[in-house]
Amino acid sequence: MEREQHNSRRLRGDRGTALVESAIILPFLALMVFGIVELGFLFRSASVVTSATRSGARLMSAQYGSAKPGDQPTIIAAVRQTVESDLGNRASVDAPVHLWIYKARADGLPLSGDFTTCTNPCFTFDWTGSSFTQTNAGSWPSPVVCGPDHDSVGIFVQMTHDPIGFSNFLGTLTVNEHTVMTLEAPNPSTCPSGT
Repeated sequence: MEREQHNSRRLRGDRGTALVESAIILPFLALMVFGIVELGFLFRSASVVTSATRSGARLMSAQYGSAKPGDQPTIIAAVRQTVESDLGNRASVDAPVHLWIYKARADGLPLSGDFTTCTNPCFTFDWTGSSFTQTNAGSWPSPVVCGPDHDSVGIFVQMTHDPIGFSNFLGTLTVNEHTVMTLEAPNPSTCPSGT
């Protein structure tokens, strides 16, 4: 009988220990799960921005080199619309900030050397809540598309991401992405012979 009472007390003590251990571990486990979910949302945001820059660069690469100077603004507008369309897949906690369409150096960066300023030839746009609005007209009237070395175009998009439930801890995160592609040559008959 005494042994049964002793075992009964020990079982009650074990249940109390398990409850205390669960109370200590559960908040850390919940934080880890929510962190993994938030990391997934951040990767999704980065994927949307990457897709948008690739779509814009692909369109610019295919059409800008063969466009007549009068048609170039139409192509820039089409690239802007393509990027906007792809960014339509973003989450509600994501907000686009900037779009740059620029002539890229050999290393893929803008002629200014970084992503703080965009020197000509560069077309910059800022997000106005529902679409991009052009903030500088830029100029790139004669891209090099004939001969062995072609100009390259870069598309840079910056977007902010507000972490769900972690905004006080992490603050707003910035997602930057750029894609660079070489401008495609127009019909060979339009290039001077020998190039």
